[in-house]
Amino acid sequence: MQDHNLIYSEDYVVESGFHEDGGFRAMEKLLDLPEKKRPIPLTTIRQPAFEVGKKAIEKLIAHIKNKDEKIDKIVIDTDIIIRKSCGCN
Repeated sequence: MQDHNLIYSEDYVVESGFHEDGGFRAMEKLLDLPEKKRPIPLTTIRQPAFEVGKKAIEKLIAHIKNKDEKIDKIVIDTDIIIRKSCGCN
């Protein structure tokens, strides 16, 4: 972080969990900071929540219908949203 002149501050640490409500509360907390203390835009990963839920239900239903069926690993594509926090912009 120091190599890229990024400043660490406890004000920027917001636990939110992996759900919209937590992300919304974290965003509100960060936006309530005075402008000079606001962190730079963060690089993040967009996870397709609907598709994750759909695949999980499909696997659950298949398992209920056939208890011997092995539940395989599911891989779902994600998108990276590159912002200034990674030093790329």
